[in-house]
Amino acid sequence: MKEKTKLFIGTAGCFILCVFGVYRLLVENPSNFTSMIIPVIFALSGFLGFVTNVYKFEHFGRELKFYYKIIVQIFTI
Repeated sequence: MKEKTKLFIGTAGCFILCVFGVYRLLVENPSNFTSMIIPVIFALSGFLGFVTNVYKFEHFGRELKFYYKIIVQIFTI
């Protein structure tokens, strides 16, 4: 599988996890503290994963352009 496909699947999964956690936080009754721990963990881990994958997406194209320039310079000598 290509690296870009893996990043896209990971980003989509983290976004879904974050949305599910936030949804459960909004729907749950906050009377019981222990029932709120799992949605908070889902929301935080999903958000962190989403931000990390978006950051990787941003730098993925730059790295490819950098390596492409190096390869072109090597073969044009």
